[in-house]
Amino acid sequence: MAIPIRQIHNLSLGRETAMGPVVVLDAGFASKENIALLKDRGFSYLINMTRGSRTKYAGAFASEGFESLPGRKAGMEVEVKRIADPEDAGSQLVLCRSAQRRLKEVAMISKAEERFLTDVESLRRNIGAGRLKKPSVIDRRIGRLQKKHPKVQRFYTLSVEGTELSAERDDTKLDEVIGLCGDYVLKTDKDMPADELWGLYMNLLEAERGFQMLKGTLGIRPNFHQLEGRVDVHIFISVLAYHLLSWVRHHLNQAEDPREWVTLRRLLSTHSLVTTRLPLEDGRILSLR
Repeated sequence: MAIPIRQIHNLSLGRETAMGPVVVLDAGFASKENIALLKDRGFSYLINMTRGSRTKYAGAFASEGFESLPGRKAGMEVEVKRIADPEDAGSQLVLCRSAQRRLKEVAMISKAEERFLTDVESLRRNIGAGRLKKPSVIDRRIGRLQKKHPKVQRFYTLSVEGTELSAERDDTKLDEVIGLCGDYVLKTDKDMPADELWGLYMNLLEAERGFQMLKGTLGIRPNFHQLEGRVDVHIFISVLAYHLLSWVRHHLNQAEDPREWVTLRRLLSTHSLVTTRLPLEDGRILSLR
């Protein structure tokens, strides 16, 4: 269900560029009504499309024309390519390929497959030992298992013959999904270079990570205040904390330090300020801090 943007001028993910304001959105906000509202208010948009869209543009991802973003470290390379949106003449698409995101998504699929096969083996033993006999019960258990593992069950066909449960993997379908890991699609109405549009999208990810830390390790949320003045102060402190957190993370990145705030908070909690007071013979006290 689309989430209406009722007060677009208050949306914190807006970014002013040389070509006017741009609002960066996740796919959940990108309904036709919200996009029309943005245009009516004079905003351009940059949308991260749903994961299913990369399958739609698999041919474009497989073709040439990608440019590598400069300054990326080994293992964190990003390639981008801008193409016309075949479904919307007023928009363009930015196809992105991220080496780091590919490793993460492949690892997620691998872990999910491992958990799925563990449950399949458990069900196979129960059927083989005769603890499950009725076909209707076995079918329900298979359905429950498939519902529990939606990411990988689509790659497997489960069948039962007698007391033997077999799981056959569709390697072609799995290879297609693995081949698209690390790929994602951005949509915009801005006529800007692909690398600049990708940089704008990164602002959204940084904001999400920052506010996730505010709500988690920094303990800024939830907001229990009920008086408007106190709520305003709480929000101001939250925004101030976000800026300080961004400053810390920026300098960590500049120093090639991969640690996150949760680690820094644990290390800093061991630091203390100690003052040693030494009384002298003449009555003075020497303080060493």
